[in-house]
Amino acid sequence: MPMIDSTDLDLVTWAEGVLPGMPVALDPPGAQDVGTPGVGLYLLELRQHPPMRSSRPEPLRLWARYLVHAWAPLPAQAHEMLFELAFSALEREDLDVDLEPPAPDVWFALGVAPRPCFRVGVPVRRARVTPPVKPVLHPLMARPETFGAVRGW
Repeated sequence: MPMIDSTDLDLVTWAEGVLPGMPVALDPPGAQDVGTPGVGLYLLELRQHPPMRSSRPEPLRLWARYLVHAWAPLPAQAHEMLFELAFSALEREDLDVDLEPPAPDVWFALGVAPRPCFRVGVPVRRARVTPPVKPVLHPLMARPETFGAVRGW
């Protein structure tokens, strides 16, 4: 399973655990039927996640940032779902929770009016691809050599 599919599945499983029986979509805000309540986890952006200092090659790391939003026929129901998700996300140490609202240009790009939401960052890692080591085809041959005198100060 590709890594981002696993990340999506982990977040969907989390949201379903917080709000059992509630449909969870990976669609952008505005793509859902507001007649039935639901939760959206939209992959909004990828950010750099600097590697830790090490002498060995570290895995490649990113932050996948998702826009968490909810919808329902009654705004109060959507708000309640969003609060439950936000408090649950704050409990998790593996999620980076950002409660600042997205910039207005994000909503404009999505083609919807601004709405209550928050963002969660999830670390995504991938092992570095290392070039294959070429096999040694011949045994090492060491030949004795004669050395001249070494002089120093």
